[in-house]
Amino acid sequence: MSGAVEDMNALIAEGAAANQTGDFESAAAAYRQALRLAPENSQAMFGLAAALRALGDYQEAERFYSRALAIDPAPAEPYWELGYTREMLGDNQGAAAAYEQCLARDAGHGVAQHLLDALTGTTTDAAPNDYVAALFDDYAEDFERSMTEDLHYSVPASMAGKMAAICGAPPPHFRRCLDLGAGTGLTGAAIAAFAGDMHGVDLSAEMLELAKESGVYSQTFVAGMTEFLAKPMAGAHQHYDLMISGDALVYVGDLATLFAGAHLRLNPGGWFLFTVELADAGDFTLQSTGRYAHGPEYLRKSAAAAGFEPGSLDPITPRRDADHDIHGLLGAFRRL
Repeated sequence: MSGAVEDMNALIAEGAAANQTGDFESAAAAYRQALRLAPENSQAMFGLAAALRALGDYQEAERFYSRALAIDPAPAEPYWELGYTREMLGDNQGAAAAYEQCLARDAGHGVAQHLLDALTGTTTDAAPNDYVAALFDDYAEDFERSMTEDLHYSVPASMAGKMAAICGAPPPHFRRCLDLGAGTGLTGAAIAAFAGDMHGVDLSAEMLELAKESGVYSQTFVAGMTEFLAKPMAGAHQHYDLMISGDALVYVGDLATLFAGAHLRLNPGGWFLFTVELADAGDFTLQSTGRYAHGPEYLRKSAAAAGFEPGSLDPITPRRDADHDIHGLLGAFRRL
């Protein structure tokens, strides 16, 4: 193997490692150096495109994805990344074509299917597990900064305020709490004063690794919310006194099974607090963002069918998207 090839391979490995740890500037620099040694290397182009996408340089990312796929059109994964990049550029037709190319190569690719459904306005019952896991594994390193600085994320504060309103002062101690869609632990940390032993569930292993650093959770479980409620994993409690879900039900459309599972796993008198985005009409709809929005009457109906007491649905602004507020609801329902 020549020295130039060894150098190129080392730079590609360096770029891949930097992408994995969220150091996208360093990744882009390493891949650019590799391409100076081998201008037609598709592996370096794919890696550079992914780093540029993460950095928000969608125009340049689109160019490198397209160049790489012209050289090596076989792999499925880069097509959904190209599709997402084109969506960010406002090219919905090109995005749909890229998602379809991904699905032509891998018919079960949940990420491409969900993004295509969201783009075309096809409402499904829930986002595929692999979509949610991939989204947040990809987002983990920059999640907290992005949520607090870019999106003005207010769900943890809203949840803590609702807990205080329910509990009064001094707060009672809920012995066991389950955080559904725990992420990095932002909401869990916000309500920790009200809870004793807290478990966290999330589909993203990368997010839960960061959550463990907070010290909020005694146990974390990589699992889907609905599946975990239906079948607890080893080490999990069978029943909880409090369940919370901050900004996670936006990845589930049909909530009937999840509400039933929450009721099943709550002790009598236990509380379920959650947030959703507010639908303009109807029961639930998949939005172009890939997130579901829910109607208030649907939430009340689903909670009642599962056996919860009539609860409250408070208007909130969970976050901002670009230059406008997202309208949402904070639900609080008590198990009979």
